[in-house]
Amino acid sequence: MDWKQDMYLDHLNGEIEGNQVKRGSLGFIVDPAESKKIEWIKILTSDVFNEKQERLEEAQKIQLHF
Repeated sequence: MDWKQDMYLDHLNGEIEGNQVKRGSLGFIVDPAESKKIEWIKILTSDVFNEKQERLEEAQKIQLHF
């Protein structure tokens, strides 16, 4: 999946102030005809930077198996 396909963000947009936590949901459409073939989904996050463009956390890869 990428942003060109149907992606739904629930409370995940916008900026986060220091020491705050942001929680929400991410959804996307899966073709029912193809859904039985899905064995895993990989989520790629981005690096996290502060206002001085200093990297606070590196990107992560999260793989969910079904």
